[in-house]
Amino acid sequence: MDLIHEVFFRVLDGRRHWPRDVDLAAFLANSVKSLASSSRQLAEHKNVPLESIEHQEDGAEPMGHQPVSSTEELAMERERQRIAQAAVEFARSILQTDVDAIRVLNGIYADMTPKEMKQAFALSDKGFAAARQRVMFRLKSFAALHPH
Repeated sequence: MDLIHEVFFRVLDGRRHWPRDVDLAAFLANSVKSLASSSRQLAEHKNVPLESIEHQEDGAEPMGHQPVSSTEELAMERERQRIAQAAVEFARSILQTDVDAIRVLNGIYADMTPKEMKQAFALSDKGFAAARQRVMFRLKSFAALHPH
């Protein structure tokens, strides 16, 4: 994949931040340089020739190569997980006696769909909507109390 496209994908999915005060051309140049450097370092670490990375079909991995997240990506993912866990614990502490809301909160945290939660927890559409509303109110309260 073209490095410039990769930079755009990373900006769009939130893995890379484009500061508002930085010129687009400078941002792209530095980001492409950083990605190229990371690819080189990864190839050296995995002992994979750069040519085998450069000549792969779109998305194909060289033999023996496993995708590795950068230290920055790992740190950001850990921070997101820490914040999510803190928000869930905050909501659980407030919703202690609200069984349906706790179930919905656990379902959201487990990445269940609304349909799956309604079936698993025997909730009607209205009961689910009300429980989800109570959960979201608590999560929004947490976000208001703990801005980034």
